[in-house]
Amino acid sequence: TIDAYTAFASLLNASGDRDGAVAALEAARDVQDPKRLQADATLATLYLNTGRYADAAAVYQRMLEAGIEDPDGVRRMSLAEVQILAGNGEQAIDTLDRLPSNLEQSAAAQVLRADAIRSLGREEEAGDLLDSAIARNPDFAPGFMKRGQLIIERLRRVEQGEEELPESTRTALLNDAIADRNKAV
Repeated sequence: TIDAYTAFASLLNASGDRDGAVAALEAARDVQDPKRLQADATLATLYLNTGRYADAAAVYQRMLEAGIEDPDGVRRMSLAEVQILAGNGEQAIDTLDRLPSNLEQSAAAQVLRADAIRSLGREEEAGDLLDSAIARNPDFAPGFMKRGQLIIERLRRVEQGEEELPESTRTALLNDAIADRNKAV
């Protein structure tokens, strides 16, 4: 049964035999429920956790093409995530464009879209998208974390002389420093 295959794959993976785990899961594909695709789901997770992003993307794509139900968009968003990790930001944007209309503006989808845009070197656009997602979904912590990462990376580049702060930012920082100094006097 599928459970025996996945348990065996889990044991192989835990003992460090990743290739054996993959082989067991590939064999399990013959007995998996075609509506649930449990072996494929486990295989995609194994590939994701071991950094084999292109392989994980291929499995998620295969699952979607097989017609697996995905009403909450988890499989499609997982595909977009591994496409980003594999360096395929354009593909990830295309994948996110195919989300059902009720999900495309979700906080999770917007954060993934921002990651994809950022992977294409369009950091300002990604930051604007994250700002918008945060404004619409202030309780979605990953949005704040991704926005913070962008800010920290930009400050690192400024500190290392790779980028200059815009004049308006320099003026604001100078005004804050003057105000702090005046408070101390």
